[in-house]
Amino acid sequence: LNKEFDTLMQQVKAKKREPERKMNISRRLWIYRIAAVFIILLSVTIGYFSFRQQPEITFEEIYAARGEMKEYIFKDGTRVILNAESKLIIPSDYNEKNRNIQMVGEGFFEVTSDPTKPFIIKNGSTKVTVLGTSFNVKSYREDDYINVTVSTGKVLVNIPTIDLQLRIAPMQHLSIRKSTGEMTKLSLQENRYNDWIKGILYFNREPISEVLKTINRRYHQN
Repeated sequence: LNKEFDTLMQQVKAKKREPERKMNISRRLWIYRIAAVFIILLSVTIGYFSFRQQPEITFEEIYAARGEMKEYIFKDGTRVILNAESKLIIPSDYNEKNRNIQMVGEGFFEVTSDPTKPFIIKNGSTKVTVLGTSFNVKSYREDDYINVTVSTGKVLVNIPTIDLQLRIAPMQHLSIRKSTGEMTKLSLQENRYNDWIKGILYFNREPISEVLKTINRRYHQN
């Protein structure tokens, strides 16, 4: 009889513990849900304020009209002279994390050296990278040729569309035909390709169509 009584009491106690277990599980689930909601809200809040703290990047455009040249000095002291019908696009965060700009047309650059932030010019798919040097880039949209001439330092030219990556040394001139990828690289005894800065137009075996475009831009002819 005592054994039966003990067995009955154990069954009663077990039934009493079952609601307690269920209640504990429910409490844990409720706590987990609250914690999950809190984590989501915290992540959204942090993301929102991080986004708001990022300054909006704006762009400055420097343009030399047909028949004129224009000089511009960057924040880091880099200097450029733009030829006629040429345009620079400069982001407001220039020289903070990088020195990336966009250019259409022709410009002669004297780049302030900064090994931690290469100076990069983008023109369509063409990218010209330098650390500190002086060089000339000519790449108008309507021209069939891209021309890069290095006076001092070294320049890296990268054109993924024609699978080209090439270094240009001082007193070298590179000419690339956009339509075919045909490339000509010359070593110069005298650099005359920058003479346009002095008001002198220099041509060396250039197609007559390219010569006429250059003359029209310079002398404001239609």
